[in-house]
Amino acid sequence: LLDRTEATVTVIDKLPTPGGLVRAGVAPDHPGTKGVLRGFDLLYRDPRVTMLTNVSVGDGPDEITPAELAEHFDAVFYAVGASESRRLGIPGEDLPGSTSATDLVAWYNGVPGVDEGPPLRRGTADDPATGRAVVVGTGNVALDVARILVSPPELLATTDIADRALEILREQNVHEVVLLGRRDQAAAAYTAAEYRALSEIPGVEVEVFDGADGQVPSLGEPADPSRRRIVFLFHSTPEEIVGNPQVQAVTVRTGEGRHHVAADLVVRSIGYRSTAIPGLAFDDERGIFRNADGRLVDESGEVVPGGYVLGWAKRGPSGGIGANKKCATETVEDFIADAASGRLQRTQRNKSEFTALVRKRVRTVIGYRGMRAIDRRERRRGVEQGRPRVKFTQVADMVGAAGWRKA
Repeated sequence: LLDRTEATVTVIDKLPTPGGLVRAGVAPDHPGTKGVLRGFDLLYRDPRVTMLTNVSVGDGPDEITPAELAEHFDAVFYAVGASESRRLGIPGEDLPGSTSATDLVAWYNGVPGVDEGPPLRRGTADDPATGRAVVVGTGNVALDVARILVSPPELLATTDIADRALEILREQNVHEVVLLGRRDQAAAAYTAAEYRALSEIPGVEVEVFDGADGQVPSLGEPADPSRRRIVFLFHSTPEEIVGNPQVQAVTVRTGEGRHHVAADLVVRSIGYRSTAIPGLAFDDERGIFRNADGRLVDESGEVVPGGYVLGWAKRGPSGGIGANKKCATETVEDFIADAASGRLQRTQRNKSEFTALVRKRVRTVIGYRGMRAIDRRERRRGVEQGRPRVKFTQVADMVGAAGWRKA
């Protein structure tokens, strides 16, 4: 928008810090990918940009509604991603120790509001822990999860992984992860680069088995504590998660029958869906906002003037940063075409009116200076520990670091 138009842009984020999945989803041991945030920071400093973080959009008493956004702006772009994990729909899925990749990634990446980590089974003398985790799915996120779980704790200690996760992973010391893929290896959704990254973990072996050919490793007992490994088991489908009171094993079906995989943790990573926002039409079956090539539509299918959606919230959960950048460019081109043809409904409100509305509705609004203050504090904390940064994991701490003080 800044490159192609003379528009002023207001960026709203529900968390005190912007960045979305770059901050909250990219694995801690992939710092190079996170470097894209430096480019965004240059945009945030542009005089035509206003940052309003710690501000939620919805219908709650302290939120801004989509109708209010539409009233105060010529156009609104929803780039809210897909933050909900799809479910397996099998018995035992809700046992303690069974979780989603969404929640697990948010936990180890320090996302505020995700304080409780997965209850990894520590075992007893009569029922020892297995040292094994099972990840259902073979996409890039599944491989990220596997890599973080099995990486030596001393390696993770050099990253910006959340302290809360580092402590538990160091104590639990998971040394084997089994990834279950429903189809064959050729159909797996991971990229070649993500697969190669597994072989670069010091001291970790990668083994591949095809359940359709009867290649099923022995996984019924605790993993070998003398080595770390990641096991791919293709042509395999989980049928049940068993345990009492926590996860103890997964029943898996392959071409050769049913198998018992002992585990302390089960993580589902089988796809994602957007979270509905009251006031916007939502396709519940597909888990995206109803749209016509990125233009929001209402419940009757009519285009909402000035309303746009992009990224995973538009297309569904496919493609990474590059695909979403292309999607954003296409959506901006559509906006320019709509503006040129007079299809937008220009707002009669001025910028100060929206600012007043937000500050009246939201108790602690954080702007660019506050965001930078949080960033400096996190980096300073990281220097003290020899790490890139140590993230705040509580909104109250972030608000304090931004310069707000309790009355």
